[in-house]
Amino acid sequence: MLTQFNPRVRALGAVAVLALLLSGCSIVEEGPSGAWTSPSVSPSPSAAPITAHEKLTASVPTYRTPSYSWSVVNEGLRDGWTESEGVVNPPAKTYQLVNVVRDVETGVATNWHLRVVHPQTWLRILLDNPQNLEGFPEYPRKWGLIDQELVKDSGLSLAWDLLSKDPARVGLLFRAIVEVRETGPSVFEGTIDLTKAKLAEAVDGEIVTALGPKAKAIPFRALLDSEGRILDVVLKVPASAKSKPITQRIAYRHYGKIPPVVPPTAAETAPTTDDVYELINS
Repeated sequence: MLTQFNPRVRALGAVAVLALLLSGCSIVEEGPSGAWTSPSVSPSPSAAPITAHEKLTASVPTYRTPSYSWSVVNEGLRDGWTESEGVVNPPAKTYQLVNVVRDVETGVATNWHLRVVHPQTWLRILLDNPQNLEGFPEYPRKWGLIDQELVKDSGLSLAWDLLSKDPARVGLLFRAIVEVRETGPSVFEGTIDLTKAKLAEAVDGEIVTALGPKAKAIPFRALLDSEGRILDVVLKVPASAKSKPITQRIAYRHYGKIPPVVPPTAAETAPTTDDVYELINS
């Protein structure tokens, strides 16, 4: 809308006119008939509405995100990495987690407990089902400080890195979105191409290969909180030659409400044994 100025504007000094120009106001002019008019101004283009994909991308934790808890559960998966949970504080570069890896053949579940207070990392490995542990090394039940020089080839991240702020790698999943729509307030549904989300490691690579073309359109549902932060992601992975149907549930919770992650006390630690490094590098 153009502002109508009083004819006395002509009497303003040069400094006042310049101030009006700098402030973005329109300066009126006298037309041939003596009537006062404003020069035509093209309206500024309105900002494009934020898309559903952009909202999801913006929901992912960054280095400024306050501490929070998280969990991942793979319902229907009996072998391999079945569940994880932990807490992370991106500004402080600290986190703690436990990954559960199950072995159907032995019936043993390996619980990898990891605590990172950058730049140091502590690990302890606890095994379930003691009756099936014949032949397994006896790992220390206390925290062991990890010497990164002895970590040669580990599939588990054992230090703070670029992905630590988003431990379930939701951001990498969202990069592989095929299509998405907002179906309700802060509720989103769509599909993800798992063949383009290999770095996310959400689903084992052998399962992704066995899915064939179905891997390119995996249904998902996401929920954000009132501040636009990610709360839930649910992936529905169909059955394949390698697995039954899998429902992966990712949850991010308790933003700003997590106690600090601190180094274990001396009484909670023990020397890290060669068996631990052998398992790490296997």
